[in-house]
Amino acid sequence: LGTALVRRGPKDTAQMTAQVDALVQAAGQAANAGRWQDAERLWSQVRTLAPDHPQALYSLAVHAFQRSDFTGAMELLKAANAAAPDDPLILMTASVVQRERGDIDGEWQAIIDCLVIDPYFLPGMLSKAGFLERQGRTKAAANVYRDVLKVSPPEAHWPDALRTQLQHAREAVEA
Repeated sequence: LGTALVRRGPKDTAQMTAQVDALVQAAGQAANAGRWQDAERLWSQVRTLAPDHPQALYSLAVHAFQRSDFTGAMELLKAANAAAPDDPLILMTASVVQRERGDIDGEWQAIIDCLVIDPYFLPGMLSKAGFLERQGRTKAAANVYRDVLKVSPPEAHWPDALRTQLQHAREAVEA
């Protein structure tokens, strides 16, 4: 009552976008330099200006996870997923949080949801195989690992972040 809605003009919107972009860049630089508290503070500022910014929500979820705030991490990941429903990495991260929470069903559902978005998303496929392996379903895991190796690049081009898991996939298939 009595509050007027203020419309943002193109100049205001451009300024806000530039401010958000600058904060996103600064947050990324802080994270890359290992200045985690600065990065989290900057991502919080992004979220203040743009509450549904998927990268800010995702990054704040990762910070919450690193502090073992699994509930907070899941809330932020759900918001990030709502803001960017086609990003499989958000769901992949949710599966990791669910595993750490001990929520096996939640972990599996997040993996499956991730693979619905992109059935050939290597981290998702590797997580599916790893999940099956942890459940004692070694044959099913080996079948998924076989599929992983079919769609992964040649070994010389394996991403460093996945190299250990891809080597394990090869060993599981050979076994």
